Amino acid sequence: MTEELSITYEGARLALSFSDPPQAALRINGLIRETAASEQSNITLKLTSTVQTDYEWHEFIEGIVEFSDKGIK
Repeated sequence: MTEELSITYEGARLALSFSDPPQAALRINGLIRETAASEQSNITLKLTSTVQTDYEWHEFIEGIVEFSDKGIK
């Protein structure tokens, strides 16, 4: 089952989706900007990208998903 956290920030739609076994995807305005996956059950996946939030403004976006035997956070 895939879960997703999403928000609109400064006009850009940001979404972080994740599921078990450990895999995650960072989407900006519907486009996949970065993905990560692992066969390890206890791991932290970090996804990063920049997003243009105005004509000349760019922001650094980071999504961190921690997988463990106790769950995902």
